[in-house]
Amino acid sequence: PTYSTFTTCVPACSPSCQDPEGWCKGTEVPATCKEGCVCQPGYVLSEQHCVPWSQCGCKDAQGGLLPVGKTWLSHGCTQRCVCKAGAIQCQPFTCPSGSHCQPDATSTDTCAPDKSEQCSVFGDPHYRTFDGLSYRFQGRMTYTLVKTVDVLPDGVEPLVVEGRNKMIPPFTSIFLHEILVMVYGYTIQLQTNLELVVNNQKMAIPYKVNEHLRVTMRSHRLYLITNFELVVSFDGRNNAVISLPSMYEGLVRGLCGNYDKNRR
Repeated sequence: PTYSTFTTCVPACSPSCQDPEGWCKGTEVPATCKEGCVCQPGYVLSEQHCVPWSQCGCKDAQGGLLPVGKTWLSHGCTQRCVCKAGAIQCQPFTCPSGSHCQPDATSTDTCAPDKSEQCSVFGDPHYRTFDGLSYRFQGRMTYTLVKTVDVLPDGVEPLVVEGRNKMIPPFTSIFLHEILVMVYGYTIQLQTNLELVVNNQKMAIPYKVNEHLRVTMRSHRLYLITNFELVVSFDGRNNAVISLPSMYEGLVRGLCGNYDKNRR
């Protein structure tokens, strides 16, 4: 494999992600050497490939392998842990304001919102903010509906939701034409005719990135759903609803308002 060199005597156990020292406890050592390849210094075996040690996963309490970069909360949400270079690193953690720790018997505990509020866009177009203010705005460009502030508390995910308005003949009024959501490093476009585009590629529905993000269709309506309970729906014509959990109170800006319980 790449990043390996030939040797006339392959060790009984080569260093690997599962056995970084190559000790091979309990394995019988062969009496004769065999030719073969060993990983270069700084690399270890992972599924027959030589990879840098930094790309190895971590062992969990049950001996399973966790992928690099995986994050989770400890029991009681008191620590936030991440798998880095074969080691689990944990830091003290508290669920952000507007949320609480929700135990999960089959998985890791999570921070669940105390409640959610909705912002809606409909008609030509009318807006109703998270704080209940209703108004009409006839711009024919792409506008920010929701955008998180620059500095966020630990555990609150940055996000942007935009609405693209367009005049649709034979009407002379402006209508919502498309919803764009930027979250977890993805750009998701909910388009007219209920089409889905992810990072400039058209995708089939239902679409699931991972346990954090998915897009489904119900009753002729697209739904983007995240693990922290952001829900963005679009009917493919002129109506969108954004449901945002309470941990975002006061942490957003845009045409949907700043979510501060004040209509002004």
